[in-house]
Formats: sequence, C-alpha cells, structure tokens
Amino acid sequence: WKNELESAKSDADRIVIDAILNNIRRFGEEVSGKLRIGEQELLSKSFSPLFESIESHQTTNAGAKFKKIDELLSSAEYEATMEDNEEAERLFKEASVNLKEMRHLISTIGKPYAAKVHGKYGEFLLSIGKKDEGEKQLRAAGKFGYNGALAPSPGNTGSTSRVSAEAPSASAIPSMAFGPADWEKYFGEVDPAPPLPADIGQILNSPCHYWSGKKVRETHLLFYVPSRVNGRPLTLDSLEDLIQNPKGGGHAAKYAYYNDKIIGEHGSKGTEPHWVLMTRDVVPGSRNKSYKDQCSLEKGGDEPPHLLDASLGILMHHARSGEKLFGRDPLTYTRCQEKVDNYQTRVGGLSPPGLNLNVSSSAHDSNGLALSRKF
Repeated sequence: WKNELESAKSDADRIVIDAILNNIRRFGEEVSGKLRIGEQELLSKSFSPLFESIESHQTTNAGAKFKKIDELLSSAEYEATMEDNEEAERLFKEASVNLKEMRHLISTIGKPYAAKVHGKYGEFLLSIGKKDEGEKQLRAAGKFGYNGALAPSPGNTGSTSRVSAEAPSASAIPSMAFGPADWEKYFGEVDPAPPLPADIGQILNSPCHYWSGKKVRETHLLFYVPSRVNGRPLTLDSLEDLIQNPKGGGHAAKYAYYNDKIIGEHGSKGTEPHWVLMTRDVVPGSRNKSYKDQCSLEKGGDEPPHLLDASLGILMHHARSGEKLFGRDPLTYTRCQEKVDNYQTRVGGLSPPGLNLNVSSSAHDSNGLALSRKF
C-alpha cells in the first residue's frame, strides 16, 4: 500500500486518494481491534502522520486529464465527419495513448471513458477498412463494458463515416439529457457517469405510460446525478450553494424553504453516481391523494423519486433552460421516498424566491407524485 500511496500522491485524483485512505483506515481498525490498548495508541501514532501527509498533498487533477481525452475524442470525431482520415486517426490515437498512460486511474474511476475512447476509435478504424486494428480496439473497449457497433456501416468501402452520437453504444448521451458536459458547463467537474442503457433511445421514443399520445422524451427529464462536484460530495446541503452561482450563463436559484428536520436527517447524505429518468410533472390523478394511493399509479417499474434526485432534476433543468417545473401555477409538489417524523418529504413550488423542501402531512391539491427510475 505504500507504493500505491506514493503513486496516488503524484498522479491520482482526490477520489483515488480517498479510496486508498479508506482502505488503510479499515486495515488499521481491523488490526487495532486485535491489539492491546498500548499497541493501539502506537498504531494510531504511526498512521496519523501518513494521513496528514497524504490529505494535505496537492495532487494532479485526474478530471482535467479526462477532459483532455474527451476534447481529443471530440476533435477526432469532427475530423472523421470531414473525411480527413489521417488527422482523425492521429487524434483518436493520441486520445488512446493518453488513456493508456492513466491505466492506474482507469480501473478506479475511468471505465466509461476507457469504453468510449477505445470503442469510438475501433469503430473509426473499421470504417476506414483497418479491420484487425479496429477489432483490437473494440476488444479493449469490451473489457470496460462497451457494447457499440462491431462492424463498419453497410456498404462502407473505406471512406470515413460519421461516428454518430446516437449510435447504440452504452456511452451515448441523448441531447435532451443533463449530462456530465452540462455539469461542467454550469457548475464544475464531476465524476465520470456510468453508461446509460444501450436502448436508451428506444426508451425515450416509446409511448409514455402516463400521458396518452406523448413519447417519454416529451414527458420526462433525463439527468445525471454525480457523487461529487468539484471534489465535494453532492448533497442537499452542497446543492444549495451550487445553484446560487452557476457558470456559463446558467439560471441561478436558491432554496426558499429548507425544513430543519430534513437538514438534520437528509441534508448531508450523499449518493453514488447514477442517471434518473423522471416525469416533468406530477402524474395525472396523483393530486390530493394519500401517498399510498399515489404509489398505486406506478407503472413499468417506476417509483417515487428520492429527495435529492427530485431536487436536482428540477434545479438542473432550471439552470439550463430557466423553466420552472414543479412551480406555483398551479402550486405543485412531488412527494418523495424519504420520511421525516413519519411524514413524506416533498419538493416543489419553484418560483423567484426559490425551491421549497418540506414535509407533507396530509392530502392536498398541491401534493402530487412524480415517478422515476434509475440507471
């Protein structure tokens, strides 16, 4: 573990260091539990300087490296559409080389990037007739969960074909989604996102269960929920600070009301990175009903949203578009899964004063239920 720490100090991201420290602490706790009191104190003294040294060390930002790889990949895809094979291949190769240099980080936090770079490079090589090299890249991509195209487009004779953002790969992100690029534009660096389902395009274009005659992409929000933003755990508490000062022309917001008991029980709770597909409004027929009756409206594996997810979905959509979903015309809240004092929490009423996070003690016309699913 000493070698791992030295490597982490010079090359790794904060996330990697935290993971190593947690493993060492766990090891120390297990060992100290088997020792006498005096030896426990000695062990503690031995570990403390090590923790302080690592925690205070300024590390190279892995997120910046991943961003560079993404920029190279985007440039390569653009050159491919312009049919400049040599420049496209050079840029793809440079992205792939950068990725290999970060091998120690890839296994911890970079799997989606590895899948994306090797997969897109492999597809490109196949499209220009380099079958063996292309298949080699796709095999490498497969180790990281990539399941994109495995052959050139039908009828391809060696000329460059566009590497489509809508290809059925696990790394494709639909334009309607609030994804990692939007987070970076408006709020800062986030962890790499897990891949969306390969059939996400089919899901979004399917008929909505709740609004007849409409497709899911018209009635739902799709958004990424990271575990950290700019190295800080994402929680309801930290979200309150983020939304007040968006970058890149984003629309600012704040909390108009943040219930004290919600703060105490749920404010500092974090989450693992995931995607959420959530209705843009409370579903029809859910207003003025008990939570139990509202839940009976669920279809297709959907469930009520978590408080952090619902708050994020509303506020990220507002940051990008300025539109106030779950607003005050009519006054609209969605109940959430979390409880406080045996009452369901709720979020909504977004207006110029801000978003309200409080509890729902009874059925009321303003209390409905959004429905969601996680990826």
